[in-house]
Amino acid sequence: MLDGLKLLCLNQDPARWLNAPELVGSGFALSVMEPTGEVLPKPRKALYNGLTFTLTPSLATGQRSTLSGSLHRYHNDGQTNANRFAMSGIVAAVADLCERFGIDAQTTTLENLEIGVNLPLLFSPACVIDAAVVCHNKPFSLLNSERPSLGKVCCLTGYEVKLYDKGAQAKDPTANLLRVEVRATKMRFLQRYNVRTLADLTNPGNVRPLVEVLLSAIAGRCLSTPPPVSTV
Repeated sequence: MLDGLKLLCLNQDPARWLNAPELVGSGFALSVMEPTGEVLPKPRKALYNGLTFTLTPSLATGQRSTLSGSLHRYHNDGQTNANRFAMSGIVAAVADLCERFGIDAQTTTLENLEIGVNLPLLFSPACVIDAAVVCHNKPFSLLNSERPSLGKVCCLTGYEVKLYDKGAQAKDPTANLLRVEVRATKMRFLQRYNVRTLADLTNPGNVRPLVEVLLSAIAGRCLSTPPPVSTV
């Protein structure tokens, strides 16, 4: 259910990333000005299992450490995010990420987060996507103007709702999978649900309301206030 995210890793030791066996050789190359050999103050990036690790020079902290990508793909060794990703998988993925790369889940803050579900259909997802006109009185726009049937997005205050053909994205034309996503673009949207840090995502009491957010998007209800928490 939880998928794409962007994290600001406070108190992160850059050496843990620079020396991590999984990241050595996969990036963090320095930008050098030729022919002087001067090192340029540009972000350094490395890729691993669906995640991008970025170290950016900072006057305040020396290095600003951020992490972005798909937590779901990370759990699947960098492969698909089209299968089920339950609470046990979320907890395991966060624990592995923190242990492997020295990340402090308590102080690592979320800058954005995607909550999504793959809905199997008996027909092409294009039928639903083509019929999507507005969401909460805001119009949908195309994700890709060159592929109108791929999906649509509706940008709202602090978040956006996406509908797209997951089978087409995964290059599996036989899979009638409609992907519905809610992407939080502002921290204050997540804070309404007591979700601020990476550690908060391992608490079922925090994740359950996010499920309600997704259900609200599917049902087309207004998300201006947090929906009631399910007791089931």
